[in-house]
Amino acid sequence: MSENAQMDRQLYGAYWDDGLLDLICGMVLVVMGILWWFNVTYLISFPIVLAPPLWFPLRRAIVEPRAGFVEFSRKRKRRNLKWIVAGYVIFTAMACLAVSGGAYLYKSEGGDFVGSFINGVPGALTAILAFFAGWLTMARRFHVYALVLIVSGVITAVTQWTPAVPLLCTGVVVQAMGTKLLYNFRRNADAFEQEA
Repeated sequence: MSENAQMDRQLYGAYWDDGLLDLICGMVLVVMGILWWFNVTYLISFPIVLAPPLWFPLRRAIVEPRAGFVEFSRKRKRRNLKWIVAGYVIFTAMACLAVSGGAYLYKSEGGDFVGSFINGVPGALTAILAFFAGWLTMARRFHVYALVLIVSGVITAVTQWTPAVPLLCTGVVVQAMGTKLLYNFRRNADAFEQEA
């Protein structure tokens, strides 16, 4: 790996360490969990759609005044776009497979069999997104979030809790980590500015 490629990789990985992405993802999970808890699941896509438009102005207001503006190479942008599209296709395929597989099992095995694990499926599907986000951003903490989603999804399936539980539990964990990262980022940036 060339020195420029290694520097690009390190800079790209550090780009996500300010905690803002964690805060927004945690907020989305908590709002989705609340909507699910109150049985208004038809609104569950709104927080997902509203998150990217929130991220850019917040990044400009909170992060860029302290860290500066970073623009990555066209190669990096094309690679990211390609993998975002691939991730969307994979996630959609997994969601369709889960729904069609659940419908098939419901018809062949009966509702009790499907009902025994269906409440954990939203947590497992969201874990796929968290794992993919960790891979794409090189922020390995998202793999931990994926693990929390899977574990809480399994517990939800076994205990027959509402599917909101994995979303709420993980959302709180992600927001707490995002708050800690953003606090550290602001503290370190302010200390660096005072030294300069």
